[in-house]
Amino acid sequence: DDNEEIFKRILDEPTFRQTVLDHYAERLYGRLRAEHDQLGLTEAP
Repeated sequence: DDNEEIFKRILDEPTFRQTVLDHYAERLYGRLRAEHDQLGLTEAP
């Protein structure tokens, strides 16, 4: 399958792979931060 081959080649590139990981880390952090804010949680002193 051509799409699978292209996908594998892209993910085999370390720079691109790191960019994807960074993107998902930012999204996860944003979601966790939003939930934290919605719950009204505060940081410990």
